[in-house]
Amino acid sequence: NVFELQDAIALEVARALRISLQPGAGPRQQGTTSFQAYLEYLQGLSLLETWRTADMKTAADHAARAIAMDPKYADAHVLLAQANVRVAEYETGPDHERRFREVLRMALGLLDHALALDARARHAYAVRGYVNAFSDLATAESDLRKALELDPSDVQALEALAAVIYQNPARSSEALALIDKALKLDPLESRLEVVKATYLFYGRSDVDGAEKLLQDALRRSPL
Repeated sequence: NVFELQDAIALEVARALRISLQPGAGPRQQGTTSFQAYLEYLQGLSLLETWRTADMKTAADHAARAIAMDPKYADAHVLLAQANVRVAEYETGPDHERRFREVLRMALGLLDHALALDARARHAYAVRGYVNAFSDLATAESDLRKALELDPSDVQALEALAAVIYQNPARSSEALALIDKALKLDPLESRLEVVKATYLFYGRSDVDGAEKLLQDALRRSPL
């Protein structure tokens, strides 16, 4: 089975490297003493970043397995909440709005539990800010600023905070500054160029600036 083989290879590579991807990146430093739970988490996190619905569903499965292996693994609860919200947000179908609101409610429960396990779980604050933005912009901004207080280089938190602030036309310059900061931290992320282009086009009627950013994004990521 090619997928079982892929998982087996990933496991052996991870063991050989001892997850030395970056300083402090081992399982214990990431909130779990279970190597298997940490591997499930890493696989889920990687799939989540493709933004494909099928991959995000599989990411949720990995997160659930990580939680089953280590119920106190805060980041795994965050990953499960984030994956479920993204799937519910982008997957259409009958009764979409009701199902989406129910997923948001359950996600907040997972995130609150993650913060009860680890009060400094910065990803929990960032994802909770994203979830709260659907109903309470002030609370969302507070959560996202807390995430950035814990990690000023959190690109996703910067992007989410910019989106929250952009809802107020008087703060559009502040939103653009946050996106520029995110782009400096991750200059190859095409999605950020699209976000900035959106802000320039709708917020400032800067057609030329928006078009240039979108052309650059398409050149880097044709799909």
